[in-house]
Amino acid sequence: MELHFKHIDYLTMNHLMKKIIFLCLICLFLPKLANSEEPDVSWAGNMVIVSVPGDVTHGDKMRFIIKAGRCNQVHHAFTIYTYVKEPKLKPLENKTISLTLNNRPFHARVIWTTPFLMGTLVWFEIGNFPIEEYLSQLDRLNQFEIKVASSKDFVAEDYFDITKNSWDLSKLSKGIEKGRKLCLLGST
Repeated sequence: MELHFKHIDYLTMNHLMKKIIFLCLICLFLPKLANSEEPDVSWAGNMVIVSVPGDVTHGDKMRFIIKAGRCNQVHHAFTIYTYVKEPKLKPLENKTISLTLNNRPFHARVIWTTPFLMGTLVWFEIGNFPIEEYLSQLDRLNQFEIKVASSKDFVAEDYFDITKNSWDLSKLSKGIEKGRKLCLLGST
């Protein structure tokens, strides 16, 4: 079997280069398109969970939990994945950690840690809020950016290899409203 190669002329090469450049541009802008995803809304046991993927680490989720029978309340939590192994992170459970929220001092409580893939998933709790009031606060933000902050007794980089993530909130109101309706339908 004999292979024959056609001579690639200048126009063919130019056309091929344009396609490659176009594909490269799509890849560059694809992460921005992923950020505008609709929030995921799903039932989990006796609650509806509305989740938004992280911009830096997609698997880190911002979760808004609406429990059956309490459909006008939302529990706000988020996760941060780290390669640090769970035994080192276990002592952080039930402790309040200093953070920044959109470059302002903030804090959240570590509610639990669990081994996940090659590292640990750390669950943070922000609190419980009336949906309407909390949504009016969140609607003022386009993005929710969290950075784990170091303090006198805590070096963030000792526990988290990636200390910062952000979540796009532009479609959150629709997702939470959908979650509340689902809760109301399921609670009856």
